[in-house]
Amino acid sequence: MTDLIRRKIRTTAILAMGLMGTFETVGFVAQGQTSSPLPSQDTIESWLHSGEPRLEAWGAHYALITRNENLTPDLLALANEWQPLIRQVCDNSLCSELSSEQWREREAMATVLDALIQLDGHVSPDALANLAPDFPSYVAELLARLPSEESTALALQLYHSPPEDGDVLQYVAAALLAQHPPYGFAADLLAEPEHTPQANR
Repeated sequence: MTDLIRRKIRTTAILAMGLMGTFETVGFVAQGQTSSPLPSQDTIESWLHSGEPRLEAWGAHYALITRNENLTPDLLALANEWQPLIRQVCDNSLCSELSSEQWREREAMATVLDALIQLDGHVSPDALANLAPDFPSYVAELLARLPSEESTALALQLYHSPPEDGDVLQYVAAALLAQHPPYGFAADLLAEPEHTPQANR
């Protein structure tokens, strides 16, 4: 996967921790993270199952810090539950497409996906399809790790109908399809130049 995608993912994950205000809302951080003991697996699991975006983000963070593979199913469960965010129509620059709660949910899931990527989690094509509109760079990375027999159908879907701001995802889908082209893909590619991704767009 390209360094550009990885930089996007890392930047989003870092911003997720800061934008959610977790350093103010989780009490043990006030004591200084470096001197505090790592939370137990049970504690991390409870955060991941809390339904609270801030705690879910901390759970994902510590699942990654501890490299505890036993927590991967909990991270996958969160990813599998994601549904695309419904955006409101904005008619002025002061309007936000997402509510503050939606932003918190989105940033928490970005932390979950970052942990899954670094822990080599296997996210299903169905889950990736739901994640694609809100996390195109993460989905591009995770899609590229799937075996071709699992990724082809979704790659075709994303190639023909990429989500908004999904140029990177469309480009990755095209690259995956080119490696293991399904029947008719080459002819389709030549016949529909408007679908050809632009690497420097």
